[in-house]
Amino acid sequence: VGVVGAAGAAGATAAAGLLLAVWSSGSLVGGLVGGARPARRGPARRLLVLLVAVAAAHLALAAVSGGLLLLGVLLALAGGLVAPALGGIYTLVQARAPAGAVTQTFAGLTVSLLGGAALGSALAGAVVDAHGPDAAFALGAVPAAVAALVVVVGLVRRPRPVEVAAAT
Repeated sequence: VGVVGAAGAAGATAAAGLLLAVWSSGSLVGGLVGGARPARRGPARRLLVLLVAVAAAHLALAAVSGGLLLLGVLLALAGGLVAPALGGIYTLVQARAPAGAVTQTFAGLTVSLLGGAALGSALAGAVVDAHGPDAAFALGAVPAAVAALVVVVGLVRRPRPVEVAAAT
């Protein structure tokens, strides 16, 4: 919604589709690269880094006022974070889902993600109308920041593995 608003504000509404394609292409490339690389410090830490980066990228999108070309570059970079972050979310959910309930857990996650996207899109539309596209991009940072906080809480509360000394 922010992309369409930014294109409209620049007087180039027709560019919105191309900008969204750039964002999607960035996500495709990010997913391929992220999926090919193992999480060296564990999936939760990787997801935390990605979520913070997604939030920061949305704040950068909110701050850009250099025209549609710069917006496109930032959208490609921001998009490159989306697929790896979603993959990380699904990886953690799969690891923590109760045995025999992975499918139901994924279904609940998907309903939550789609419901949040629908509500966020409606809210972003109202925000674009009232405050402009930059505010909508800033609003897009909120879910990633909240999710990052949830991951931090999970990392802090997760019991550390107990090392057992070998019997001598």
